[in-house]
Amino acid sequence: MGYDVHVTRIPVSEFFELEDNYDETKNISFEEWIDYINQDAEMRHDGFAIATLSDGTEFGCSDPSIAVWVDHPDKNITQWIWLSNGMVTVKNPDEYMLKKLHLIAKNLNGVVQDQDGYNLDEKGNFILSEEDKIRPKPWWKFW
Repeated sequence: MGYDVHVTRIPVSEFFELEDNYDETKNISFEEWIDYINQDAEMRHDGFAIATLSDGTEFGCSDPSIAVWVDHPDKNITQWIWLSNGMVTVKNPDEYMLKKLHLIAKNLNGVVQDQDGYNLDEKGNFILSEEDKIRPKPWWKFW
């Protein structure tokens, strides 16, 4: 489990309602993602991820879209980024990774959204639209 954050052009909340979930004309293509990785000196294209668990065993996965952000301020953190259904995805991003995601979104003409479809700012705060904001009731209405 974890908390996923995406760079996307299609709102996450609408993604699964689409007839063709992976429409490269609307979302980020694999080729576009690889081109971005290759031009960003802070990124390294690995195609796999390996993590060492607390008991010392290794867990790994292979995906041709997996990249690593090599310029994270905390060199003890390996932050993997991959493409899933046309969305650049990161699991459990910290404040530094959120800033990096915003730079990626700017380059790919996307937005940063959490797994529930809310837009996020660079600090991870929700950016609410006017319709999402709860309007306060007058003080005399308590139900």
